[in-house]
Amino acid sequence: MKRLALALLCGVALPAHADIQFACHFEDRPVDCGFQLQAADADRAQAVEGRTGRGTQLTTKSGDNNIVGSGDMERADMWLTQEQTGGFEGSEQWWTHSLMLPADFAMPTWQMYVVMDFHHTGSTGQANVQISFASGRLELRLSAQGVSRQFDLGVPKKGAWYEFVHHVKWSSGGGGFLDTWVNGKRMVSYQGPTLYAGQGTYLKLANYHTPVCDPYPGCTGPSSSVLHDRVIRATTAWEVSSTQLEGYPLGVPPAQVPTVEATTMKWAALSFLLIAMALFVIASAPWFPPAQVERIKALALAFATLAAAALVLP
Repeated sequence: MKRLALALLCGVALPAHADIQFACHFEDRPVDCGFQLQAADADRAQAVEGRTGRGTQLTTKSGDNNIVGSGDMERADMWLTQEQTGGFEGSEQWWTHSLMLPADFAMPTWQMYVVMDFHHTGSTGQANVQISFASGRLELRLSAQGVSRQFDLGVPKKGAWYEFVHHVKWSSGGGGFLDTWVNGKRMVSYQGPTLYAGQGTYLKLANYHTPVCDPYPGCTGPSSSVLHDRVIRATTAWEVSSTQLEGYPLGVPPAQVPTVEATTMKWAALSFLLIAMALFVIASAPWFPPAQVERIKALALAFATLAAAALVLP
């Protein structure tokens, strides 16, 4: 807020926080921030009230199959490219995303139902990290080079927001890892491969499922929606999580090092101070018109205040 006030006073734009590499709150449109839609129609993505403002509701309708290779599975997904995701070998990332299962979500019993994943860049195989249902329970499924693991996340409730935080290192070898928290509770702690050899990964916000009906095949499932909001990628936990993370010292800020932004603010403070001093000198000159002295002194005081504000910004 202090940076914003100073920017408004100065009429300049300040740089974004260096730790945040991607952020989307879907404030402008339901398919925003470079996401691309995979669905039967554009109306399958709708802007709705989200967790922190606006959000996106992805809806599948009966018969929304054969969408981008989905076969009998019904799909309404949004995805980022590998470049936008930053999903390359050796990359370490912090991600968060929030999702809610609204009243019209068709709760699966035995059916496969995916609500989010980091998908590999190959042509076949399971997604690298997938949040989906198994036997009516939510799970995180990890598939990578020589590895297939499942982590139980419990039974979700409709109408409740769930904040997922992932700390991941993408690797097809032994140097990878994945830690996942749900609403601050640590649910996954894994070390090992997180990619397939020679591949990368990309983010998908999903509504991808077998028709939720019985007996299948031969039945028609209902429409079903999933809400997504607050998708952020950063280099630190402090920028993604809105709550304390179990087993991680979120309450202790990281060591502060000088940043480009901090240096810019200090130079701004020095500039404002020099302007204020020059104005005071001018106002004190014997040749300066007396009628203008108070006005110049007020202007000098304003620049001195700006200098003080810039100095105290973190």
